[in-house]
Amino acid sequence: MSYKVYVDQEKCIGCAQCYAVCPNKVFVIRDKKSIPINADKCVGCRACIVRCPTNAIRLTPRDIYATYTRFYSTG
Repeated sequence: MSYKVYVDQEKCIGCAQCYAVCPNKVFVIRDKKSIPINADKCVGCRACIVRCPTNAIRLTPRDIYATYTRFYSTG
């Protein structure tokens, strides 16, 4: 299962802990903020969530995200 990765840019302090701990290199640091540029490689290990000191990272299983998006975007 793959996951949708979200980083709250207001909470992110650019410490790069998520980058350092991610086994699949999902994150990059740009302009002192974490960006999940390779989010399709996320396997949901949650190491980034555990390491993030500001709780800025959330993961959502892609199949749930797709169902939610389809349900709520149909008007």
